[in-house]
Amino acid sequence: MFLVLGSCGFKPLYGNYQSGGSPSELAHIHIDPIEENIGQDLHNYLLDRMNPTGRPIRPLYRLAVYVKLTTRYLASGIAQETTRANVDTVASYTLTRKSTGRIEKTGKFSVTSSYNVVQSDFATEIADRSARRDTARLLADEITSQLAVHFIQRRDQRRKASPDP
Repeated sequence: MFLVLGSCGFKPLYGNYQSGGSPSELAHIHIDPIEENIGQDLHNYLLDRMNPTGRPIRPLYRLAVYVKLTTRYLASGIAQETTRANVDTVASYTLTRKSTGRIEKTGKFSVTSSYNVVQSDFATEIADRSARRDTARLLADEITSQLAVHFIQRRDQRRKASPDP
């Protein structure tokens, strides 16, 4: 199975890059604080994924993430009471090389999470927090994946451009 995947150009994103995994550049990214009410969760999830051994002492890159969050309440039934809520989140990011200020990569995408609105305010609040935490986790996964692909593609382009000895 692995031989077949390797022969078609498949490369896993995570693990040791030399054996086909995640690029080490992710560990050299400083992640700016993120505003909006899911910002702290998103920041922490990004740190877990990119800087699992701690923040870089001399980061090579700076990651700025901007989040816009909107909650839509949906009504249903004869009384048209709110029974569901959608948390729509749009995130955009910019990866900048610290030494030159050059923008390396930008991206933008959206995530929608839902939760039930129930009679108990406490239960609804917990469901809302859970939906926002899930959204932050999904955003962190997507940003990490996009940056990993960027670094792997850049490394592959450099290898193709330089002749083998």
